[in-house]
Amino acid sequence: MDVEVLSKYTNSSDNIFNYDRNAIFAKLIFDAVETANKARCVRMSSHANQISAVTTAARSTSAHRKQNVERKKDIANKLEHNSKLFEGEKIIIEEETTVASIEISQPTVKSTSRRNITKKKSVSVLNKIEKKNEASLLDGENSKEKQLKEQSESTPNFNFNRHSKSTTFALGTTTTIPSPGCEIDIIMLIDSSGSVEKTFNREKELAAEIINRLRIGPNNAHVAIVKFASKEKVKTIWSFDKPQEKEKVLKALHEIPFSSGTTAIHAALLQAITEYSSEKGARPEQATPLVIVFTDGFGQKDTAEAATLLRNLIPNIFTIAFGSQHSINEKELIKIAGSNDRAFMDDDDTTKLFETLERILRTC
Repeated sequence: MDVEVLSKYTNSSDNIFNYDRNAIFAKLIFDAVETANKARCVRMSSHANQISAVTTAARSTSAHRKQNVERKKDIANKLEHNSKLFEGEKIIIEEETTVASIEISQPTVKSTSRRNITKKKSVSVLNKIEKKNEASLLDGENSKEKQLKEQSESTPNFNFNRHSKSTTFALGTTTTIPSPGCEIDIIMLIDSSGSVEKTFNREKELAAEIINRLRIGPNNAHVAIVKFASKEKVKTIWSFDKPQEKEKVLKALHEIPFSSGTTAIHAALLQAITEYSSEKGARPEQATPLVIVFTDGFGQKDTAEAATLLRNLIPNIFTIAFGSQHSINEKELIKIAGSNDRAFMDDDDTTKLFETLERILRTC
């Protein structure tokens, strides 16, 4: 790519996007669309306020004229006539206000369909992956979308009576943790690509908070961590077969560097499948598995097939983004999780996330 020649047309090399800056370009486009939508909402709100002011004035004028009817009979007829005209205008105004409110408020419909998903062993899943090349992820998109719609939300529901206790960790958070015997295998996928530069440290902080709420040990929770950016930068930081000690896991998480570059979410999902095997220290027939994906959703390739393969192996996949101040791809986050209820896209969703995880921990 000849950056110098292209700069003559763009006036700046900052406006030239090579392959490594694709995610940044997509984020800029998303921001522009979001800004336009916000401007439209402001204009509609201003129009509604003007309508409300006219309606109030009409009511006030009508009441004042009714008082004058009692004092001056000859003017009353004119006021009555004018009052009727205002009433007609008021009806039109209320109808316009109703239409505006309908355009602004669009209900969100959540799918509630459920069906059981058959858990497959990771070895058989990996054999299927080896028979397909990367290009197949882009083919048959329509049939994959249909398959995703049929994919249901399935959460293990085991009856397990336990006692809980409270403790305070280094982050200064008092939490409730599961008692010994609650076996959980959690895989955390940490996005370190260029599009999450501003939220990368927040990803690691929230991941650490989740780890701090777990009782990690041989017969309790086990944690594996995978960081990803471009495909060649997908790397397992901590696997299930490494020492499952909270201090060591947190240290490995803290030392993950920011990578920048493109975002190979699909490759990270396939890496999670590789990690969830008995050879890697996982407990497929013994522990309840979870996957938590920290990303903004701006991937370079379609994730439908990789996400479906992972959900067939591990039904509980959660996606976490920080959308209150930064752009995110909500549709992609929901597609990866397989359900609106497992996609958390705002800082305010943190409480709901921990409540959801706690329900699973209570039934593990």
